Amino acid sequence: MNKMYKANNLYYLKLGLLVICIGITYLLYDFIIYTFLGNIQRLWAQVIMFVLLGVFLILALFAMYIVITSNKPVVVLGNDHLRYKNRKIYFKDVKIFYPSKGGSEPFLVTNNNKQIDLELSWLRKTDRLEIENAIAHGVGNLSS
Repeated sequence: MNKMYKANNLYYLKLGLLVICIGITYLLYDFIIYTFLGNIQRLWAQVIMFVLLGVFLILALFAMYIVITSNKPVVVLGNDHLRYKNRKIYFKDVKIFYPSKGGSEPFLVTNNNKQIDLELSWLRKTDRLEIENAIAHGVGNLSS
């Protein structure tokens, strides 16, 4: 049985503000290019201006795509595993689990001593506590 936990509305507000900031940055760059190169009537200046704006538009759209698709805080708990950021982590592969304490984020240490930070702050508090309890129960060895 899998249970899915998704981000609260503040994450989507942050996401929207980042996309708006990237759009405003593009518009400011567009304004600066037109201010400095807009008066020049030469063909080469116009070509350079449109190429620069096109490159920056592609970079801005790529940045928006990265912001929207990455870091989406979704946690899926199964009976024997945890799926977090497109990674499937089996509880048997976890050496120790460190729960959150006083505002810190919880993290896992795997059997090969690799630390995996769980960014659960975008989830509701009840969901965070439920996830931490399920991981602690699945792993079985907590660090205090």
